[in-house]
Amino acid sequence: MVLNPNLIPHEDFHKGLWLQTQKSPWYFFYETPRDYVIPRNKSFYKTVDPNLLDIVKFLHSKNIPTTPSCSGHIKPLLQYGTLFNTIKNVQNDIKNNGIELTNPETNRKFFYKNGNYDLPWNKENFISQMDDYQKKGVLGFVDDDNHYDWISKTIPSKNENGITLIFTKSNNESDLSRNWNSISNILKDKIK
Repeated sequence: MVLNPNLIPHEDFHKGLWLQTQKSPWYFFYETPRDYVIPRNKSFYKTVDPNLLDIVKFLHSKNIPTTPSCSGHIKPLLQYGTLFNTIKNVQNDIKNNGIELTNPETNRKFFYKNGNYDLPWNKENFISQMDDYQKKGVLGFVDDDNHYDWISKTIPSKNENGITLIFTKSNNESDLSRNWNSISNILKDKIK
């Protein structure tokens, strides 16, 4: 297993596992082929962004598995500096002693140690990139019923190998909530 320390493009979120550690709120990406199933881990929904929780639960109630997703986040730049510090500490743990990571979908634990693990940015670069990166959101789901045909007419989206990805970009908290509420209403109206 090799964790990717880069900022993963939103259109690639579904191409692997997102692992978490109790030492940082950051999720660490492991690119790997995977199956998509509705998580049986009871604590999974606690890890879903609040603006996506209603949509994810709705899709799961319709037996539609979701893929790793993110609503996007609007935070002051100062918080990204604090986040960088926690990620840097995790980097040091990974390089020196190793760290325990958890897959929130399954609650499966992984131990990861890599003496060559280095973050690709310094603090200033990270803050600069995060300002735009975190304004973007993505919701992915298994689309066996080809909902993409009607989704693509009204919502920014793409379909890749049976996975439909819905994209957003928000400049403030109001936009963020409004975008996902609108998408939720459209999906609930069309998916029966």
